[in-house]
Amino acid sequence: MTIPTDPLFYLFNPHREGTPRTSDCIVARFGQNLELYWLSNNPGGVLRIGTSLFQRHGLTIPHYDWLRSADDQIIGVRYWPFEDKNDTEFISTFFSDVAAVCDQVIVDDGAIEIFFSEARAYDGDRSCDQAFGVADIYYSADREYALILGTDWLHETEVAALHASPFNWK
Repeated sequence: MTIPTDPLFYLFNPHREGTPRTSDCIVARFGQNLELYWLSNNPGGVLRIGTSLFQRHGLTIPHYDWLRSADDQIIGVRYWPFEDKNDTEFISTFFSDVAAVCDQVIVDDGAIEIFFSEARAYDGDRSCDQAFGVADIYYSADREYALILGTDWLHETEVAALHASPFNWK
């Protein structure tokens, strides 16, 4: 394994060792229950899940934090939308609508938290990545929504733990 020598890697990813992982992506499909899928790379503008065809909204979420439990397991992701006023309003409205039907999404005090299971207790000191990766909103003609999350800021052991986790993987 190659250890990065760039101090900015540790500034933005302070508790990680090793290099960013791959271009694997997690797809979070919102409904009454959150469904999670793995993709081997970013789908670009169009995504198909089952019979549903999703298109990229065009808004990319600039950065996010992986939520980690006290034992350093990833249990979700958090966004703090604050870039462009119109984007912030859209993201807040979008996730508020999703939170109304999906109890694994919480919108509170400007933060948007998406939990991959019923676990909600995370360690704030371990959950401050400010990862800059793929984070795109997709929608279908049937008003279904999905979020693509890049895993390139995660260590390979974290990606392996996510694959082995008991989350609602499809």
